[in-house]
Amino acid sequence: MSYLISAGLDHGLDVPFVEIMENSRSPQRLIQQITGKLKQYVVPSAEDYWLTHAVFGAEMHIGRSSLIGLSRHKEMIINAILPFLYALAKQSEQQDQMKLVRQAYKQYPRLSDNRTIRQMSRFLFPKKPDRVKFIDKAILQQALIQIDHATCRNKDCSRCVLGRK
Repeated sequence: MSYLISAGLDHGLDVPFVEIMENSRSPQRLIQQITGKLKQYVVPSAEDYWLTHAVFGAEMHIGRSSLIGLSRHKEMIINAILPFLYALAKQSEQQDQMKLVRQAYKQYPRLSDNRTIRQMSRFLFPKKPDRVKFIDKAILQQALIQIDHATCRNKDCSRCVLGRK
């Protein structure tokens, strides 16, 4: 994350991502370009300290080529970059850009599963062993997490959208 922050110190972190949004004409292209730019920001140089250290002062015996894995990379796009771009587009009343970001978000493939996703999937599709195929987009995973946070964790079943007809 420090690489991402330091990349934005000179000109602002938003500038490259806003330029990508302004120049993208399709959701696929937007995602592709955001992915490429994020990779540029989080791939360290060969002599970087953190490639051989996990904590200060303790060198690892096995080096690594990246500071974050692919799944964290995808989570950053879904949970930070796309919402940020949408907020900027909304603030400047750029309806086309808002639509583009929404489409990209709706098309983004599923992220890694977590306990909440697995539990909610079992609840929704109890008799389907292949239930994972029904939750095939990140937006659906995010919806399940939101429902869990808003109602399930508070045992507020009467407000749950899954129980309504």
